[in-house]
Amino acid sequence: MNQKAKYKEFCDKHYVPLMLRPFWQDAVCGEAGWDVCVARDQGGEVTGFLVYHFARYRGFPIIKMPPFTDYSGLWLHYPLNQEKNSSRYTFEKEVCKTLIAQLPKTAFFYQQWHPFITNWLPFYWQGFRQTTLYTYRLDLQDETKLRENLSQTIRKNLRKLEQTITIEITDDLKELYYLLELSLARKKEVIPYTLASLQKLDNELNNKKLRRIYLAKDSSDHYIAGVYLVWDERCAYSLLSGTDPRQRSSRASYLLQWQSMLDSIGKVNTYDLCGSILEPVEESLRSFGGVLTPHFKITKAQNKIFYLASIILNKDV
Repeated sequence: MNQKAKYKEFCDKHYVPLMLRPFWQDAVCGEAGWDVCVARDQGGEVTGFLVYHFARYRGFPIIKMPPFTDYSGLWLHYPLNQEKNSSRYTFEKEVCKTLIAQLPKTAFFYQQWHPFITNWLPFYWQGFRQTTLYTYRLDLQDETKLRENLSQTIRKNLRKLEQTITIEITDDLKELYYLLELSLARKKEVIPYTLASLQKLDNELNNKKLRRIYLAKDSSDHYIAGVYLVWDERCAYSLLSGTDPRQRSSRASYLLQWQSMLDSIGKVNTYDLCGSILEPVEESLRSFGGVLTPHFKITKAQNKIFYLASIILNKDV
């Protein structure tokens, strides 16, 4: 059995975060655009894996984040009854060492790991670098506490919005995509993916009943904001959001986010805002009262050109 087949078999039996699952990788990378390293114990049971998307940048082979994906890469399957910290860290070291050894040689490596992965030290020892990113995650198990944690500003905005904004749950992916385009156009940026590529992922998620599209209408019956929510058995993720720049002051996205949180109660225990470290964006996400949660950006440049570019320009290639 090859690595992918073994990985798919594992995912059929165990929890794996949504964006690391084979169907997600097939949809966003193409079946031939991703692979996986798999570590096993002496009995052949999977102990961990490293999912990766490979591509080329100016002729150089690289590993990078797939489109529409906030978390990729490492996931560990811990033995039962592993109570001692020393045993846990030894396990993590050995599994990571095995996975790193299986990685193909590339000019550049870039992934953002799931917040559950808190130990990148084995990768540091192998020459990888780390930058700490942040998201906000909310506990949905107590609705009263969820409401109490809202900032005064967002409470006030929500009360106003409920009187003027109508929320629709829809399958209108084109309208959502249009709002995403408008949001980026305000920043003089071009949307980095096509509607067709988003449609491919949406088809998979819709068939599995793992997504919901929220659109907000103003009093003139115009769509002014949209949110694309996805989830697995444990967590909901605010994957995409867009607002008509002419209606930014309405804060309609606040109401959409809040409604999607309420709708997720009873379905999952956690809501991930898939946050940004950009100060204006972080400020709005902070208003929902979630827990500031770190996660790792892991990079490695085998080629000197890529190494210098990653340091001097501080940008992903």
